[in-house]
Amino acid sequence: DLNTAAAGPWTFLSQEGTHPNGTNSAPNEEHWTIRRWTASGLGDVTPVRVVWHTRKANPNNDGVTGSLHLNGVELDTRTIAGNDATGFIRTYYLNLNND
Repeated sequence: DLNTAAAGPWTFLSQEGTHPNGTNSAPNEEHWTIRRWTASGLGDVTPVRVVWHTRKANPNNDGVTGSLHLNGVELDTRTIAGNDATGFIRTYYLNLNND
């Protein structure tokens, strides 16, 4: 959101961070951030390693939940406490194709 005025939703996505808008700030609706990756130039079957890391940059208040999806199917989800600045790192090995 390039609007720097004090207007909701407060949602952003950066290289290492994300912040969804909750129901506690304008416009009082959940507004989730999503990071998508589309693989191009795949062969019939291409092995891919996916490493995902979820942690709190500001270990205050509520916790956070991260999830990993492939083609709309949830592969993994993990919730961490509000005071957890370490979080977790998970590695998945997937076989991707052109389909």
